[in-house]
Amino acid sequence: MAAEEAAEAAEGSVEADDAVAHTLEQMKALALENDELRRQHAEQRHAHIALLEVNRELQWRLDALSDSAAAGEPPSERDWRDVDAKLQLLLTENNLLEARAREASEEAAAHAQSMHELQLAVAHAHAAAERAQEEAADAEARRVEAETRAEAAVEREREAERRSAESTAAIGRLQRELEEAREQVLRAHCEAAEGRHEAERWNAHVSAGMAEATRREQLADAARVDMAAQLQEYKQRIQAFEDEWMGTDRIVQGHLEASENLSRELQLSQDSVQRLEAGLAQCRGALERASVREAQLQGEVKQLSARLEQQAEMLARQAKLARTAAYETSQAGVKQLEEARAAAQREAQAMAERELRHARTLEDVHSKLERELRERRALQRQLEEAQAVAAARSAERAEVAAAGDPPLRAEVAACRRRAEEAEHSAQRLQAQLRQAADEMARLRARAEGADAEAQRAEIRGRRAAAQAEAERDAMALRLAQRAEAADSALAEVAQMEGRLHTEHEAIRRHCEQETGRLRQRNEGLMAQLDDAVQAAAQLQDLLSAQQQLAEAYRHEARVALEQLSEMSDLGPVSHRRQHQSLQQLRDEISREQNSKLSSVQTMLEAMQLELQATRGATEEQQRRVQTAQLLVL
Repeated sequence: MAAEEAAEAAEGSVEADDAVAHTLEQMKALALENDELRRQHAEQRHAHIALLEVNRELQWRLDALSDSAAAGEPPSERDWRDVDAKLQLLLTENNLLEARAREASEEAAAHAQSMHELQLAVAHAHAAAERAQEEAADAEARRVEAETRAEAAVEREREAERRSAESTAAIGRLQRELEEAREQVLRAHCEAAEGRHEAERWNAHVSAGMAEATRREQLADAARVDMAAQLQEYKQRIQAFEDEWMGTDRIVQGHLEASENLSRELQLSQDSVQRLEAGLAQCRGALERASVREAQLQGEVKQLSARLEQQAEMLARQAKLARTAAYETSQAGVKQLEEARAAAQREAQAMAERELRHARTLEDVHSKLERELRERRALQRQLEEAQAVAAARSAERAEVAAAGDPPLRAEVAACRRRAEEAEHSAQRLQAQLRQAADEMARLRARAEGADAEAQRAEIRGRRAAAQAEAERDAMALRLAQRAEAADSALAEVAQMEGRLHTEHEAIRRHCEQETGRLRQRNEGLMAQLDDAVQAAAQLQDLLSAQQQLAEAYRHEARVALEQLSEMSDLGPVSHRRQHQSLQQLRDEISREQNSKLSSVQTMLEAMQLELQATRGATEEQQRRVQTAQLLVL
């Protein structure tokens, strides 16, 4: 963008330099023409002075002739009328010469005024060139600043990507460490006791569910961050598009200002050409330059139109990409929501299965406890029966032993040993019963703890389900907000497209108006050039007629002097001869004037033909310009 601004500013400065060079060339040509006019004016003044001297000499001779006539024979009345007519003619010619001298002085003053205006135009052209150079410097500074901002943005993006990668790696490491710690805790709980295996496995399942919920929450947070980053990226793209469009608008405004400045310079140059251009070659050069400038303006109009069309296409493509990205993002959000719902359903099913397994485990534990209680009661009855049998036998044996039978004593001793063994076995059984009771109490406590843990797990499951539903609702709300933001972004893009289209139409209409004004100025220039050529031709004819009249006056004055001298020498006898010679002189002067007038008319006809050819070429050029404009439109 900045490079295009710098290039266009450089083109504007080059065009301004060309305009200044062209103006300087016109100044040089006008200075040469001014010198030529001054030289002609000086020649006319010298001729006027010479005619005044001749007039004084004729007046002196007439005075002398009148004095001599008063002394001698007076001339005839006809001769006096002729001399009086000649004097009146000389006075009229003198007045004409004085009027032409005044016109020449006025032309010189107008020429000086035009030179002053041309100098002002040159000063304006220099100022425009300096402004173009300053604009080029500003464009270069803006380009450097834009490059610096772009590099800083790239560095920030790289830093953000690096930090994101580091945070992702750290989160992965923490998750792996957390999973390893959880696995170690699960292994430790599994190795602690076989009886706590079910509860620990349930805790492991609950922990896995919590880890899954945490992971899903992290995924949801990551998705939310990604959506926020994408939305920020879309906003940045839209801002970049607006900045680019503003830069394009500034470039167009700069081109329009440059074209207006060049139009003003062209108008000043055309005014100076209108007042001072006198040659057909300069007219053709001005026409060619105007044609070249018009072609350049048409080329600039084409370039601007092509650039605006490219920008419109680019904005349309970007809007389409934004719509596609927004649609894909919304679809991804919907898919994530569906996955979250499916995961919540799977979690609920898994929780129901775990509750069913836990209930079955509790039923098994209750049945085992009941069997152990029945076995313990049976052992207690057997022990009581064995104790009663042992007591009866010991009593019998005591009676027998009291009778003094040695075998009985031995049997009594054996019975005592067996009774002691039975007592020891009963004690062992009692110890086993106590152990069984303790184990029963432990199992009951474990069952109660498992039941409480199951209730807590159920509460946690319900809480996790409620949290998942809340997260689902929040995700749905965020997705709805993102969808609204995407819709608003699409609406803004559509509005921007409408604004671009409107501005494109306005610029096209402005270009058409500028082209029409340039065409009208070209037509006015052609009319002014025609007037200038006609005025130059008339001035040339006037100068040539003035020179011819001056020569005729000189010749007639010489002839009149000769005739007066002859009249003074010959007297009244030679009046007839003098009259004949004067008549011949008048005929010769009239023939010479007719021939000169015919030559002037021939020259004017040739100039008119050449002007018609120039008009035809100009009309052909205008038709080409109109054809090019139609092609552009």
